Amino acid sequence: MEERKRLSGARGLCTAVLALGLTSGTAAALPSPRATEADVSYAVETTYAGEEFARCGDDGHTCSQTERDWREGFLTGVAVPRAVRDATGVPGCASAIRQITGESGLLSKANKIDTGGPYRPGVLRSAGKWTIAKNGRHYHADFDAIEALRACALVNNRDCAALSPQTRTLLSLTADCRDDATAWTPPPTEYDGQLGNTLGLINTRAPLPSWTDEERAHIRACMAAHHTHGDVQGCLRALETRPELTADQQHLVTMLPFVGLADPQWAPGEADALDALTDVAFQGWGVNVLARDWQPADDQNVLHAKLHQGRSLGPYPYTFHVFARELAPSQWPVLDAFEVLP
Repeated sequence: MEERKRLSGARGLCTAVLALGLTSGTAAALPSPRATEADVSYAVETTYAGEEFARCGDDGHTCSQTERDWREGFLTGVAVPRAVRDATGVPGCASAIRQITGESGLLSKANKIDTGGPYRPGVLRSAGKWTIAKNGRHYHADFDAIEALRACALVNNRDCAALSPQTRTLLSLTADCRDDATAWTPPPTEYDGQLGNTLGLINTRAPLPSWTDEERAHIRACMAAHHTHGDVQGCLRALETRPELTADQQHLVTMLPFVGLADPQWAPGEADALDALTDVAFQGWGVNVLARDWQPADDQNVLHAKLHQGRSLGPYPYTFHVFARELAPSQWPVLDAFEVLP
C-alpha cells in the first residue's frame, strides 16, 4: 500500500525524470539493446544458422547477454506477432496462422520468453546467471512461424499490401513480396568465438548497488506512466540508458519488448480485463525492481510480455489457456491495479 501512495505522487514527475534520465551523470550511457526486424530476419537465420544471436551491430561484434536477450524477446514479442497480425489480411495465409497460433505453435512457446526453458518461478534464483547461447533459446519456434508466413506470402503476393514494411523485412521479401533473401549483405564481423556465451554474463545472485533517490523516482515515474497511459516507452528508454547504471542494473530495468497492438476479436470486457492485468504485471515488475529482487521482477516482466502478446494475437484457444494458467479469469475484474501478483 505504501508503494501505491508513492506511485500516486510520482505521476507528476514523468516529464522531469525523463529529462534527468538523459542528462544525469558524467559516464557514457550504456547502449540501448534495441533490435529491429533486420536483426532477426529470415536472411540472418539462413546465413548464420546455429549462430543467429552471435553477432550484433553494424560491425558484427560479439553480442552480449543483454543484446541477445533483447533480440530474442523482440523476435517473440514484437516481430512474429506483428507478422501474424499482418498476415490476417492475406486470405491465403489462414492455414499458416492456424498452425502458428494453435496449441503446438507460437503461443505454446510463450512460456519461453524468459530464462531458457519452460517458465518456472525460481529458475533465475537457482541458476544464478543469465545465459543465452549464440543460437538463442527458442529460435526454432519463431523461425518455424517465419518460414510458414514467408511461404504463404510468396505464393499469395497479390495481397502483399497487407504486410507492413517491418514484416516484409522480417520475411526477407521485396516490396511486392518477392524473394529478397539473397540481396542481404552480412556486415563485416568482429565476432570472437573464444568469448562463446560468456560475454556480458549476468550474475543474478550478486547484490546490486542501491538505487539513488533520482533513480527510484525515475522507476516510479515509469510505473505511473503505465498506469495513466503516458509515455511508457520514452520513460523506459531513458531509464535503461541512464549513464550511471551498471550492465546488470540495465538488464534488470529493461522490459521485455512487445508489439502494442490490440486484436479486435477480443470482446470489450475481455480486452479491459487484459489491459488491467497488463498494468498489474507492470506495477509488480516496478515494485520488485525497486526492491532489487531479480526473480519476482523477472516473473512479472515475463507475464507482462505474455499478456501483450496474447492481446495482439487475439482470442485463439491457446491464448485463454496461457492466461488461465497465470490467473483465473474470474479474478480479472476485481484486481487492484497496484497490487502485486503472487
